[in-house]
Amino acid sequence: MEFLEDERENEVVWARNDFVDRLLGRKPRTEAFRALSLRTTQDHCNEHSATTIGDRDETEERVTAAPRRGHRRRCARPELLDFGGDPAMNAPARARGAAVQVKAPPLLYGLSLAAALVMHQWVLPLPLSLPGLPYAGVVLVVAGLGLGLSGMVTVLAHRTTLAPHLPVSRLVVAGPYRVSRNPMYTGLSVALVGAGLCAGSWWPLIVAPLCMLATYRWVIRAEEAYLLDRFGADYQRYRAQVRRWL
Repeated sequence: MEFLEDERENEVVWARNDFVDRLLGRKPRTEAFRALSLRTTQDHCNEHSATTIGDRDETEERVTAAPRRGHRRRCARPELLDFGGDPAMNAPARARGAAVQVKAPPLLYGLSLAAALVMHQWVLPLPLSLPGLPYAGVVLVVAGLGLGLSGMVTVLAHRTTLAPHLPVSRLVVAGPYRVSRNPMYTGLSVALVGAGLCAGSWWPLIVAPLCMLATYRWVIRAEEAYLLDRFGADYQRYRAQVRRWL
């Protein structure tokens, strides 16, 4: 029966979404929710079957009657139903981007640096003065921005998008992505530390780990879940070989 085929497909989709839930640290879906999802698919098949075989209204006929010759019962694709609890994760991976909470991650670094300088200038100065420190800061700023720019150029060269909330066309593993899964965020983090050394303040060094944590929680975690859903085993192999930062 076609419903049995749909049920088997639902089992596969359920296993996939359960894996993503565990990867993201979500609470696993209950068996009752799973059974409800399967019943939803069956009800949809029964309703569509009624329109296929004619104007029969009896429940028995909707479930058991075979479609007329030349007609095939079709049900909604199971991956479009709400199996994972997150509509963004249930949509086809090719038609969506990562469900990030910050669509322009560089803003996190810019705002963090601005807040650090305000704290140092007007709230609580924490001077950091050592010989040659500003020069080291300049080196870090140049190196960080260079790494981030290299990541941008590599992504654009592969004709995919820089925006994390838009769908990507391919998995980029060349250039700086051979040493870091997030060279742009890593470069901005290095540049933020360098800016603190140039300014002679501890504050940028204090906010840098907080900024990196926010970037992971609000951007990277959703990006990694999306890439795993989009590229599957290819991304798993890449993730096992290359670190998230450096």
